[in-house]
Amino acid sequence: MVAAYVESLCEPFYAKMLLDMEFSMRAKAEGVSITVKTVLVYLLVFKGWGLLAYAVSQVAYSLMLLAAYILLNKEEGVSYNTMLW
Repeated sequence: MVAAYVESLCEPFYAKMLLDMEFSMRAKAEGVSITVKTVLVYLLVFKGWGLLAYAVSQVAYSLMLLAAYILLNKEEGVSYNTMLW
């Protein structure tokens, strides 16, 4: 549920990148996020976390995706507040 909420915060960035046809920025953000998720799942499963490893890694993925979107858009001078209004 936390991961879904955080991913919903990513939607304005996702929509902006689609409209601006910034596919390389989106690929970078999702590539870094999925790498973090994969490594985290791998490490936590071997520590014995079981299914909880997937939940924790999904939250980490969502947070990393949001951070990457914010950082990539900050370089262009776009803030979250200007995207919402």
